[in-house]
Parts: sequence; structure tokens; C-alpha cells
Amino acid sequence: MDRRERLALAGLVSLAAVCFCFRLGGVPLLGKDEPRYAEVAREMVVAGDWITPRLAGHTWFEKPALPYWLMAAGFSVFGINEFAARLGSALLAAVAAGAVYAVSRRVGGPDRAAYSAMVLITSGLWLAFARGASFDMPLAATMALAIAAFAFYELQEGARDRLVWSLVFGAATGAAMLAKGLAGPLLLGLIVVFSMLTCGSWRRVRIVEAAAAAAAALAIAGTWYVPVMAINGWPFVQEFFIDHHFRRYLTNRFSHPQPFYFFILVILGGLLPWTFVFLAGLKSLVPLVRRGPQTGEDRLLWIAGWSVVVPLVFFSLSTSKLPGYILPAFPGLALLTGWSAHRIEAEGSRRWAIVASALSLVAVGVGLALYGGRYLDASTRDVALLAFLPASAAMSIIAALRWRRIRTALWTVAAGGAGIAALISIFLFGEIGVRESLPALMAKANASLGAGERVLCFGVVEYSPVFYVQGRVVVDGAGDVLIAASRDEVANALRSAPDESVLVITDGQRAYELSIDPELDMEILERERNRVLLRVTYRDSAPT
Repeated sequence: MDRRERLALAGLVSLAAVCFCFRLGGVPLLGKDEPRYAEVAREMVVAGDWITPRLAGHTWFEKPALPYWLMAAGFSVFGINEFAARLGSALLAAVAAGAVYAVSRRVGGPDRAAYSAMVLITSGLWLAFARGASFDMPLAATMALAIAAFAFYELQEGARDRLVWSLVFGAATGAAMLAKGLAGPLLLGLIVVFSMLTCGSWRRVRIVEAAAAAAAALAIAGTWYVPVMAINGWPFVQEFFIDHHFRRYLTNRFSHPQPFYFFILVILGGLLPWTFVFLAGLKSLVPLVRRGPQTGEDRLLWIAGWSVVVPLVFFSLSTSKLPGYILPAFPGLALLTGWSAHRIEAEGSRRWAIVASALSLVAVGVGLALYGGRYLDASTRDVALLAFLPASAAMSIIAALRWRRIRTALWTVAAGGAGIAALISIFLFGEIGVRESLPALMAKANASLGAGERVLCFGVVEYSPVFYVQGRVVVDGAGDVLIAASRDEVANALRSAPDESVLVITDGQRAYELSIDPELDMEILERERNRVLLRVTYRDSAPT
């Protein structure tokens, strides 16, 4: 390893530290999923049961165990907090970048490897999911490990080495099944089959290698699937496999419809600031598609291509679509883009792609500044920095190109992407966290909850209470957090409460509706922005 490669590795580590870990716990858990998943992990730690997932004390078979285990391990080491909940995703994102680096270096050398890992680390969608307590990053990262192992397998000649990489591929496939169920093994199987069939390498596969891969996958996946099915039986199969696999893919039951081309748009947007570098390299892949893979470099690009095409087609055919579904395609996209960047540097052509990347940094910075100023009440200084710093990076990139320092320009694009991630963490996440998680209300709810009391959201969609009041929320018949839509649902929650008392989070209009109900007593405990925390009980004279 020469000095240049050591410097590149140091740069990659620095980029990963900023993009994945900087102020990782600086914002509360956001959205619908983060608080629920973190609460399941917290209940695992508290109960000491790492097999049966539970949400607010009820079995919760929506997702498999690996991400919960990562969060629970973080809680055990660092305490129950946001940093610990997200750390597993951040580390896996870095591991996946390492896998892309290793397999790219094997046949393409350290420069292509550095560019490929650099693209992955600083791609917008990848770094966003690296900072979230979700299931999409564990699936994408374990699939990246499996695809890297498959590529190493394809590049080996010795029987012993191929057997070893078969085992590694199988183990990573089993981990992918632990990360998000059947999607991982199915996608990996399709990638392997199409890659081998279209280049003829299937003829080299020995039965012992296939058996070893299958055995390793079953052994890893069986660490959770065997005991959870033994303990919970058919209810687990019904909810986990039938409802959250087949019905989610084939129907719009979970209300995520999008057009067929949705994931193409997600890729183009999520790959920023590298989208134009990727597009610039597509033309050079045409001869490979026409002639098929002939060299080691060709085979790696062939596998990377299929690792993009298979998830793109598979999830585009699904009725239910969310941006995170396409995340497993990003390691392959990063490798193709990194090799395109290296080609631009080596040939000195298509530099327009780097200029476009610089302009995309400016566009993102201006967009963030407008968003912060208009919707988050960011200060004039913060807005100016959000716009100025990406623009400064863009000017540095163009200056480097002017002096034909293409390598410097590419690294500056990466630094600009990491800088934007840091700016968001510093200037925007705090305000977003306050708006989304209502910290004052959560603190007051925790201090006010009596024995047996639970929190109910009425007419407002808030999922953060499930984690921040430690699962003491009202749930629906399916065991999910109940968002009451009517006064009748509030009344039903009161009737089922031990002391006919609940804490209600709602808005001003619905608080007024409860206040004029002759059967209810209402006490205002806290206000935060447009939300109100109430204690609601039946009047002594009211019928129950």
C-alpha cells in the first residue's frame, strides 16, 4: 500500500465519520418507523427476550430481528438514546462501503476502489438511511456483503478459494434474511442467476459450493427464524410472511402506491451529487453489454450492473413503493459511478459531468437554505451558510478543473456532499427534531403518567410517544400505535384504562371538542407549538 492509497483511505474514513456519525444522536427519533423500531429494541433489552419482538407489550411481527438486535446492542452499551438506536445502521453503511472498496480494488486498483467507496459514502440517499434507525440499511449492507462475496467467488480460480467465498456469500445471504425477510435472499438469488446465466459462468459451479452457500444461509437465518416460529407458531407466519411480505408486495394494503418509474427518479435524485458522473459512464458500458464479460474487470461490472437492474425491476413491479426499497441497488451504482469517475480522470474527457455535480451542490444548498428560512425559521446567518458553503465548494471544483486537477475536483465533490450533511445536522436537524418529536410534551407526559395511564394521540399523527414514554401508549387491535380519529375512540380508550384516565396529545380544535363534551373532564398539562397534552377522564356523574 503506497502513500497515495493510505491518504485515500484516511479521506474515506473521514468522509464516513462525517456523513454517518456526526451528531448522529443530535436529533430525536423521527417519523413513523424510527420510534416504533427503537421501542421494540428497548423492550427486548428490558424484557431480556431477544426472540419475540414486542411493541407496547404486544407481539410485533412486522420485521425480522437483526436491526432490533443492533439497536438493542447499542442500548446495552451506550444507554437508551437516539445515538445508540442509529449506530448499527451507520456502522453497516461503513462496512458496505468497505466491501465496495475491497471488491473494486481486487480488479480495478486502489484509485477505482477509492472513487467507488467515496461515491457510496456521499450519495444522498445512502447517507440519509445510514443515519436512521430503519431496516433498509441493514438489508442493503448485508446484500452488499453478499454481492461482494459473489464477485470474489467469480474471480477465483482455485477450488478451495471458491468454496470459502461460497460460505461467505451464504452467511451474508442469511444475514440479509435476518435484516428484512425474504426480500434479501430472493434478490440475491436473482442477481446470481441472471449474472451467471448471461455470462456462462454457471458451468463452473460445483454442487458442494452451492450446498455450502445454502447451508451457511440457513444456519445464520435459523438463529432467529427457528426459535421465533417455535415459540409463536402460525400467528408469526400469518403476520410476518403473508401480511408483510406477499400482501405488501402484491397489494396496496399499506398505502404506498407510486408510478412504475418511481425508483428511476429516486435513483437519479438519491445518487446526487454523483448522478451526472454515473450518466456520463453509461455509454462506456454499451460495448460490455454487446460482447459480454471477458476479463475480470468486465465480470465485476457485469455483476454490479445486475445488482442494480434486479432491485430496480423487482421493486418497480411492486404495488407498494417507498424510497428506501431501492437502497440495495446503491452499492452497485456506486461501483459503476466510481469507475466512471476514474475514466473521466484518466481520459480527461466528459468533465461536464463534474461541472454538473458542482452545480448540483449549489442547487441542494440553495434548496436547503430556502427550506430552512421559509419552513423552519432558520436565522439569516444559518440560511447564508447553507447557501454559501456548497457554492464555495462548487467554485473550488471548477477551479480545480480549470487547472486540470480532476482528482482534486472529484474529492472536492465528495467533501461538498459531506459538508452538506454536516450543515443539515448543525442548522436544520435541531428545529426538525423539535417540530417532529415534541420534546417538551414528551417530557411532561413522562412526568405526568400515573400508574396504568397511557398516551393517546387524537386527530394528530404522532409516533414519537411510543419510544419517549417507553411504550405506555394506547394500541389498536393489531398492536400498533392507535391514532384516534373520533371522540368515540377516545371514549373507548378511557373505558379500557384502569382508572378511566388517559393522556391525550391533540391540536387546539380537538382539545376544544373534548372540553365541551359533558361526559369528560379535561386538564391541560402542556402546550408545544400546535399540540396540546391533556389529561382526560370521565366526570364523576357521567355514565361508564
